[in-house]
Amino acid sequence: MSKQRLALVVCVIAVLSAGCLGLGGSDDPAENVSNGEPQGQAPEDDDLNGNGPDDGDDELPDAETILTELDESGFEFESLQGVMQLEIEADGERLSGTYDVWERPADELRVEVVDKYFAAEADLYVSDDEETWWYSEHKNRYAQGEFGGFIGFQGGMALLSDITEETDVTVEGTETVLDRDTFVLTSTQDTGDDGLINSIGGTIFLDQETRYPLKVEQEVTSETVNQTVTATFTEVTFNPDLEDDLFEFDIPEGAQLFTDIEDPTFDTVAAANEQVPFDVVEPEAPANTTIDEVRVFETLSETRLTILYEEVTVDDREPGIAATVSVTDNPGQPVLAGETETREIAGIEVTITQFEESDALTSTQVSFELDDLEYTISGDFPEEELVEVAESIIAQSS
Repeated sequence: MSKQRLALVVCVIAVLSAGCLGLGGSDDPAENVSNGEPQGQAPEDDDLNGNGPDDGDDELPDAETILTELDESGFEFESLQGVMQLEIEADGERLSGTYDVWERPADELRVEVVDKYFAAEADLYVSDDEETWWYSEHKNRYAQGEFGGFIGFQGGMALLSDITEETDVTVEGTETVLDRDTFVLTSTQDTGDDGLINSIGGTIFLDQETRYPLKVEQEVTSETVNQTVTATFTEVTFNPDLEDDLFEFDIPEGAQLFTDIEDPTFDTVAAANEQVPFDVVEPEAPANTTIDEVRVFETLSETRLTILYEEVTVDDREPGIAATVSVTDNPGQPVLAGETETREIAGIEVTITQFEESDALTSTQVSFELDDLEYTISGDFPEEELVEVAESIIAQSS
């Protein structure tokens, strides 16, 4: 799977944030919901969620009743503190992230990233009932208002809204999560044969007492990708005493406000270098290609320069993009699937990944870190030709 494909799929299925539901808190929260005591911690063994769904002999409420009550009354608690773990699996490969979470149902949310699943995601998300802030420690800059900062926690209980609006939801039974009883709601959304995603299956473990989702599972399938995303609270406390300043954002010293900007394009690497805070040497072009354009992308947490090479044609065919060289100042971008090998070039460890899917953007990818930058060379070329491009970069930088 190419990085571009992974990024698109991750955006489609951004996982667990009850704060994105747009549901107000209850005017009459349950007085005895946990009383501020910890409601569970992940056990040391693998039995995090009990013994699986149990439909038992008791009559279960239907999904429409549960979701209507949730929509009308909101969550049945006043505050929450917990730890959420995000896992993304695709074709045997796994990414994970861990997040500390503080929440009040009235659109107040604070998420601090403990371990990132994606290097370019923000480090902090803070929202009160009026403003929202994102912060990147790597770039020491922040964004305010409507903005996507790749917080794995943020965004995905849009999954719950998507399920309720576009698919039939059923209550499969009950299950124990963190020693709490949950309703297990499931649904499958057929998105059609669109070439990227054919179906999205969702399972939500909704706490029976507070109506809060303690676990969300989502499976995405298509001809080219099978990906499962799981977001699970490994610790949760309902109704703790939370200080108001948790939901305030203090601008760190020297931090700059980041605003969405147009991603400029250039004809040469030298011209693009004037736009980025690092210098990129011009690589040796892959065989029978020439530079089409050079693009610069800015996000909250990274600056990326990408050189696009088009094939040199000898007939009337329209030339297409044959290869790319991408450079980022935030190393650690994820790559899922593919067979990998490593080799050393002038003391630099280089990773070579082969992709099997025939309709993917690339079939071979060569990546390495050099001078605090991450280089990724991609193209439908023999492995050794892309390795030669890497060698030309490393030789010029030594």
